[in-house]
Amino acid sequence: QPERAELTRPKGPWDVDDVDLSEGSGNRIDLGGLIVTGAPGLEMRLNVDERTQAVSAVMLVAEDGALELSKGSFSIEPLIRTQRGWLTWADVKIEQSLADGYLPMPSVTWRHAEVQLTTTAYTSGGARDAVTHAVYRVVNPGKKPARLTLALAIRPFQVNPPAQFLNTVGGVSPIHELAFQGNAVLVDAVPRVFPRTPPDAFQAASIEAGQPCEWLASSTPRANRVRDEGGFASGVMLYELDLPAGGSREITLDLALQPNGVFKANSESQEDVAARWRERLNRVDASVPKDSRALADTLKTALAHVLINRDGPALQPGSRAYERSWIRDGALTSEMLLRLGHEDVVKEFLRWYAPYQFANGKAPCCVDRRGADPVPENDSQGEFLFLIDETYRYTRDIELLRELWPAARKTVAYMDKLRLSERTEENQQGDRKAFYGLMPASISHEGYAAKPMHSYWDNFWSLAGYESAVRIARTLGQKEDMHRFIESRDQFRSDLYRSLAVAMQAHDI
Repeated sequence: QPERAELTRPKGPWDVDDVDLSEGSGNRIDLGGLIVTGAPGLEMRLNVDERTQAVSAVMLVAEDGALELSKGSFSIEPLIRTQRGWLTWADVKIEQSLADGYLPMPSVTWRHAEVQLTTTAYTSGGARDAVTHAVYRVVNPGKKPARLTLALAIRPFQVNPPAQFLNTVGGVSPIHELAFQGNAVLVDAVPRVFPRTPPDAFQAASIEAGQPCEWLASSTPRANRVRDEGGFASGVMLYELDLPAGGSREITLDLALQPNGVFKANSESQEDVAARWRERLNRVDASVPKDSRALADTLKTALAHVLINRDGPALQPGSRAYERSWIRDGALTSEMLLRLGHEDVVKEFLRWYAPYQFANGKAPCCVDRRGADPVPENDSQGEFLFLIDETYRYTRDIELLRELWPAARKTVAYMDKLRLSERTEENQQGDRKAFYGLMPASISHEGYAAKPMHSYWDNFWSLAGYESAVRIARTLGQKEDMHRFIESRDQFRSDLYRSLAVAMQAHDI
């Protein structure tokens, strides 16, 4: 229990800063964003999806054209057979592109003297009925007819590599059972791949048979169903294509994003999806010289990635390792969203994030499915206030500002407590003079995780937060609080500038 009697929640929950975790540490369960203390008669049951640990509907496309359906899932990889044998990504020239140069509808093109293959992926529908479509367009670039075979291989590997290990380990995605049944590929008995055009054949094999490009080249018959106890089953859908000179053919797969195999067709066409993205990404246009158009296109694609990686109202920097909502990322991402015409997205994020504030006014550095992360990152308060202020500056939503005023007020009080804790006599001596009046040491940078450090990053954001708080109070007519915030800001700014001077002198800057 906390020693500070002024806390408004005498029965908890409490912020980690207000509790002595060294007492009874063996009787606590650390769930990341929540630490639970055991008690007689207390039983805890955690319901976890044992297959995936999470549900994600964001697909990855590798630079070579392999597709990973959802977080941690298997991948689909193309191969092409010509008169000279099987071709893989290693045998062709590869190009990547986006529809219109910026839409989140990627294509990967293989170029070879005997064949050209373009893999295009896009997702139709909304959050509840989203379906990803993979379109494979095979072209005969020659002057004579050609007989080609397209093989779409289901592989027990993620696009996400093993080097990506935070929260979700990349690399292998085990497949124990693989079969083709009812015009669908069943992965571990769950229908995941629905070809619009049925394949001419489906073959499956365990790891003992080698890689698909190896056992496809052999004359050994393969079954359309396989079980691999080691989780390395693979299978291929085979399409025999007779193309005239310059001719082409398209094969489309509908992919169930959710690991439960739920699939519901929708009526959106590829052009419908492109039109929807054009509207969302062109609410604000950048006027740039023709030779700088790629820069403006990159901005639009980045906006698309932000919108794709949302999890409901939560803004997340990624869909795999960084599937969490940091207030640091959220504040800066929201600034971009506000400038590019997506005020509604920012309001939803802010209203979702604010209730996770701790009772003592601390803004959580991060929120995920486990709740608010209590780790001390002392830039968080300034970023939270900055976000409230910027949202009002762009939207002029005074009701939202009033709604968030209690949270803003508590945040300033917490910032005052932090900085005043460093205005000590000890910090006026020797090497510690630069710490006087600053935010305490924290781990707001990955490099500080092992040892918290005083960071000017924290303090610059805190100063920005004080500035924002003054503007918020002025706008709402809270004059008494405004004057108090100004006093805190001025004192903190003076201490920060003095610290900078001390540091510059100490390091001969």
